[in-house]
This record gives sequence, structure tokens and C-alpha cells, in this order.
Amino acid sequence: MVWELGPRDVEPVPSVDAVALGRTFVPKLANALADGFDAGANAIKSGKSLGEGDTLIKATFHTSRAKAFDDHAGKAIHELVPDGQEINDVASRNAVVNLFTGFAKGLREAK
Repeated sequence: MVWELGPRDVEPVPSVDAVALGRTFVPKLANALADGFDAGANAIKSGKSLGEGDTLIKATFHTSRAKAFDDHAGKAIHELVPDGQEINDVASRNAVVNLFTGFAKGLREAK
């Protein structure tokens, strides 16, 4: 009797150190927030209301932060779960959880 074994399932592993990735994202996050405050200040300087300036701070920060995150960490996430796909197995789910919790730890550790 001959047993034929297929390839073993290999758990997806992020290609990056998630903690380091989180730590190095903090300056980019700060820059995104600064972009928002610059936009708000410019709006108020040009005669817009405080409320309009605040709205612009939030919108600009959201846009800048999303772009910074995609540029900084998007590749690591897409390596685990390509765009347009959902997590369809436990190994991939665990790998994404590990990436996200490591990233969060790095954010908290950043000085």
C-alpha cells in the first residue's frame, strides 16, 4: 500500500515584524494629524467658522491617515489576505490577528 500525501498546509505568516511596523507608523500618524490641523487652521484663517475648521481637521486627518496606513502597512495585510478576499481559514485569521495585535503593541510602545 502506498500513501500519497499532499503538501502540508502552511500557516500564513506576515513578512514583517508587526511590532516594529506599528512603532514606525507613529510618526506617519502624527503627520496625518498635523495635516488635519493645518487644513483646519487654513480654513479658519480664510474666514470659515470653528465648526467648519473642525470638520476639515477630521476629514483631512481621516484621508491622510488612511493613505499613510495603506502605504505603510497595506502590503503586509494584503500578503495575508489579498484585496477583495475575505479570511477563509483559521490559519489566515490567526495570522491577521497576530499582525494587528503586534501593530497595536508597536503603536503603544512608540516614544
